[in-house]
Amino acid sequence: MGIAHNSTPRRSRVQGTVDFLRSTGHLGRGRLFTKAAVFQHHGVSHATGHRILREFENSTLEPRTFHSNYVETRGRKKKLDHEALIQIERCIDEGGFDGCTLPWEAIPSAAGLDIEVSARTVCRALRELNFRKCIACEKQYRSTQSKENRVEYSRIMLERYPEAGDWYYVRFSDECHFGWGPQGKIWVLRRPWERFCPDCMVEKDAPKEKDLRRLHCWAAVGHDFKSPLVWYNVPGNSNALWLREGYSFVLEEDNDSGYGGKGNNIVT
Repeated sequence: MGIAHNSTPRRSRVQGTVDFLRSTGHLGRGRLFTKAAVFQHHGVSHATGHRILREFENSTLEPRTFHSNYVETRGRKKKLDHEALIQIERCIDEGGFDGCTLPWEAIPSAAGLDIEVSARTVCRALRELNFRKCIACEKQYRSTQSKENRVEYSRIMLERYPEAGDWYYVRFSDECHFGWGPQGKIWVLRRPWERFCPDCMVEKDAPKEKDLRRLHCWAAVGHDFKSPLVWYNVPGNSNALWLREGYSFVLEEDNDSGYGGKGNNIVT
């Protein structure tokens, strides 16, 4: 019965050393190292060393079994193998916003895979591809014309009131509405570098009047001034609670949304 003179680790070290020196350009005649030097270092003969290299090069298995891309043949096979993950990744990338918002358990069927796996299995498998479930970033709905008008208005006001003291009696106010949308936060499936990808963002539309019936508050700020939060439970701030304190100020309108000097507005 023959004896295995060279163990698998030794054979792998020979192959690994040769591959490394080849990749760095240090192996060959006239270079720093030769194959003979590698064989001598690992304690194998010249003929055995060349036979080891030929066996690895001609093997039907993955030749670099000492690397991390070794194909594991032990244990139960994964329900989502490499080919399935590639198919799922393609489905998410090509599915746009709908593909990014699929629940875990619906992703395999959407990718055309006839396999039953749990949401936890899909989640663990996609983490290998750096996919995460995150709250979608919001992009405010503003038309190009609206943005240009706001910038132009700011320039005009700065030219009209160039000194800091001109703004001491100006109050800037805004409203905040809580729970005015029927839809909560949207979770999307994305990779870390896709935070601002158009398919991973949700457009924040202006709320409809019928939805503004939740919880609302108003506040104003200015130079050395900060008003208290005024809470109200109607769609518009028409109770004028902030005027009862007797402040002396100039109210600056921005002509946005329902603001402005209209017939039903208390600033008219």
